[in-house]
Amino acid sequence: MDIEQILQEAGLDENEAKVYLAALALGESTVLPISDKANIGRTYCYDILDSLAEKGLITYVEIRGRRRYSAVQPEMIKKLLADKIKQFDEILPDLKALYQKSPIRPKVRFFEGREGIDIIHQEILDEAKEVWFVGSISDWAKKFPDYVEIVRKQIAKGIKIRDLVKPGEKEPLAYKKLYKKGKQEMRVLPSTMNFNTDNMLWGNKFVMISYGADTYAVSVESAEIAQTMRVIYEILWKMAKKV
Repeated sequence: MDIEQILQEAGLDENEAKVYLAALALGESTVLPISDKANIGRTYCYDILDSLAEKGLITYVEIRGRRRYSAVQPEMIKKLLADKIKQFDEILPDLKALYQKSPIRPKVRFFEGREGIDIIHQEILDEAKEVWFVGSISDWAKKFPDYVEIVRKQIAKGIKIRDLVKPGEKEPLAYKKLYKKGKQEMRVLPSTMNFNTDNMLWGNKFVMISYGADTYAVSVESAEIAQTMRVIYEILWKMAKKV
């Protein structure tokens, strides 16, 4: 990528980049040398110089009725970008609020392998105040025995956990010992219920993870679907036995 392209990426159009570079190379100059060096018509070059002056990248003085132009130091372009980022940061909360309220279709994502599962658990740590699990801790523990550290992080952060586990598993008891009273709870599902996926629910997100030969996950972000899954979860929770 050459200098002109980089300037365009920074917010200048093609002709603005040419005129700015010409003025930068010439130092203080009248419009004619700048237009010649930039290969742009003189009349049009006046408009471009005015545009660059509005952006703070060109200055000029009038001497005996003639303008003499100078390009400001290149660091000003960096400041221009920083100002744009600052302005964007100021409106970012409003944009996020609009995004959350937009009546759009559910957001569905697909994850593969350990890296994908790590992303999901990091989202839980970053976003969740409460998370509900349904599935097999044994499958999880066999596939990723170090994931006990993820549970420790969730507990340390004070995330509320409601955990529904498959009957007949020994591993859940080891995890249960980490739980803090009033914050994390575990119950055992009836023997007739056998989930082949590990399921997670927090906020507006519902995730299903398969720990088979190919580890993968499907994440669905939808307020309506999350609410439906909460109703189903509450039914299962009432049917399950306390540990």
